[in-house]
Amino acid sequence: MIKFDKSGIDQIYGALRTYKPLAIAGDYGDAAVLLPFIENDQGELELVLTVRAAHMNSHAGEIAFPGGKVEDDDDSLIHTALRETHEEIGLASKNVRILGQLDQIISKNGIRVQPVVAFAEQVAPLTANPDELSHIFTVPLSYFISEKPVIQTYEFKGFSWKMPEYHVQNHRIWGLTAMIIVNFLNIAYKMKMPHDKRPPGPTQS
Repeated sequence: MIKFDKSGIDQIYGALRTYKPLAIAGDYGDAAVLLPFIENDQGELELVLTVRAAHMNSHAGEIAFPGGKVEDDDDSLIHTALRETHEEIGLASKNVRILGQLDQIISKNGIRVQPVVAFAEQVAPLTANPDELSHIFTVPLSYFISEKPVIQTYEFKGFSWKMPEYHVQNHRIWGLTAMIIVNFLNIAYKMKMPHDKRPPGPTQS
């Protein structure tokens, strides 16, 4: 039985703890994103998402997880995800419990992205960094369990991609963000929804 309150965090941790994420080999730039779950006032788990600012050079106006490219001072991809999350939405790493990592995925710009799943406790009001974000919103975990995404097929750089889409709160969640959400659901809850994690190429597990 899927738990949607705070006790569901242990359920997620248990699934991710025993999972060996896919690692993608190759000469790619690296980035990491955080999937931060929080507990709302009703005691239900929600996933934090951001809307990229309209003035951004890439992915302007799109839905994204907090995160970004690796910097020289980062000692791990988890550190990258936590640092970028603090910069973008003001979530302090001291309040974050890391639950595990998902499969690596290649962005349309050729960046290898490591998704990191976390639970944020004692969350102060999150604040969108206007240099990068338009605003922050949350979606209940129960929504992603009950509402199946629409699967679209897109042609990109000569390849066909199966791309999930969610439409919630007047937002269109698609692309890399939706694929990461589906990967999370497949790993944590064995939902077996189709999606593409990468273009054809070498991998190492």
